[in-house]
Amino acid sequence: GDWSAIPLRSVNGNADNIIVSPIKDVEYNDTIFLQQCPYLKNVLQNFKCPLQTVRLLKLNAGAVIKDKKFAFLLPLLSLFISDALYELLYINGIGNISGFYSGQITNYLIFGGLTVFGFFIKNLNLKKIAIASVAAPTVYFVISNFLVWLSPMGGLMRPKTFSGLMMTFGDGLPFYPWSLASTVVFSALFFGSYFLMTKQDPTENFATEKIK
Repeated sequence: GDWSAIPLRSVNGNADNIIVSPIKDVEYNDTIFLQQCPYLKNVLQNFKCPLQTVRLLKLNAGAVIKDKKFAFLLPLLSLFISDALYELLYINGIGNISGFYSGQITNYLIFGGLTVFGFFIKNLNLKKIAIASVAAPTVYFVISNFLVWLSPMGGLMRPKTFSGLMMTFGDGLPFYPWSLASTVVFSALFFGSYFLMTKQDPTENFATEKIK
């Protein structure tokens, strides 16, 4: 699949270089991109090791990646890296949220399964993107909260009845609107950026399907 990168640290701070130099004893400096991102700079300062090449990497989602194995693997890898960073900050007393937790594998399986929704966006038209953006967080909300209710020690220990299940969904409901909103916003951002970069009109396929 397609990918692109933004160098944060590179040899001599070169903003066009994302490659680690094969030459030893070269100097790595912050690029202009990192200088404009004080939060990222603060995060990197907490790593207790020498930093050489640091970059932000954008990997296209399952709707674009041709090899479906990577379509499943890459989102899980990005989630693991995010959790590992949370754990690193937690261990060093900087953050108060642990990156590794009970039930994490189940959460990863559900998250990876959501990649399937990307497979249905074959023509990348607005209608399919909108449907998938709403369906994915909704399915995640239903499955994850159902498993919390089903777990012997999960959630707020709701009773194993239909009323208890509804109470569990109610417990998770405050998180659902944010999950839905963030998915819709970032879908618009990422797919919109993809269309702009490829010079493709996102309304073209939608209009064609309407005519059919």
